Amino acid sequence: MNVYIRTNCNSKIGLGHLVRTTRLAIEMRKIGLLCFFFIDNFYSGKFLEFRKTAMYNNRNKFTNEINDAKLFCKLTGKIKPGIVLVDDYRLSIKWEKYVSKFHKKIITFDDIEDKQHYADTIINYNPRHYPIVKYNYNNNKKKNCDYLINLKYNILSRDKIIKSHNLDQKKFYITFYIGGGSDQKVIYKLLLELIKKIGKKFNKIKFLVVIGPLSINKHLIIKLAKKYDFIEFVDNSTNLYHVIKKSKIFIASSGTAVFESAYLKTPTILFKMSKNQDTDIFSLEKIGHYFFLDLKHLSLIKKF
Repeated sequence: MNVYIRTNCNSKIGLGHLVRTTRLAIEMRKIGLLCFFFIDNFYSGKFLEFRKTAMYNNRNKFTNEINDAKLFCKLTGKIKPGIVLVDDYRLSIKWEKYVSKFHKKIITFDDIEDKQHYADTIINYNPRHYPIVKYNYNNNKKKNCDYLINLKYNILSRDKIIKSHNLDQKKFYITFYIGGGSDQKVIYKLLLELIKKIGKKFNKIKFLVVIGPLSINKHLIIKLAKKYDFIEFVDNSTNLYHVIKKSKIFIASSGTAVFESAYLKTPTILFKMSKNQDTDIFSLEKIGHYFFLDLKHLSLIKKF
């Protein structure tokens, strides 16, 4: 059976969609399924180990759901009908209805919940649905849908905890990770202010910045790390389990880090970097997270 995965990533939306669909594809491959990724361009999929097709180039780009659905079906039609896994906030009921005419099943991620769908399976593991599911089932217009709406369906990596950075065990590490496609200028400004305020007290503290593969302005962090010995960085790491586990405090965007830091039991301060990362603080408390702030709070240095 073939599985066709429609997703995307870039410096604006980050790597979250690609990360979770890739983790699923790895597991599906183990049971004999063939996975094909369909992304906007090859730059977005340069991290993929699976077969990938770029749907657009420099001369054309995504315009709307229907045009994308027609192109997707044209490209997948060259192979054969299969199961479609879609993880892209631009695509919803119009896309799914069109694609369902050509393929066997549609599996959709729906963690924003602001669109209607036409899917055979809906996956949503937003913490807001734990312990009580509050999902609006009327959003999906296809009958006999399977709903995987629960925190237990979160997609953690099965990677083992391997040493990915040489942390000084005598130091108190505060680690920053604001996503795979983030603007590092946010962390840069924060570190500059912290240096001004309490720079002389950093003899026992180390700041570790994780720079995502699609991050911009990473040169600012590298510049600081060269100037100050209490600032370090990790660049292009694909396995952060060791870094998260060994950090005393983990400061992160509330994407996949929500589940990884909870799993590793690392004290964490979460920041909502985008609309899709909105959730319920009381549900987060159930899994061990007690600080869930807006992005604007990063600039409130005194409070922070």
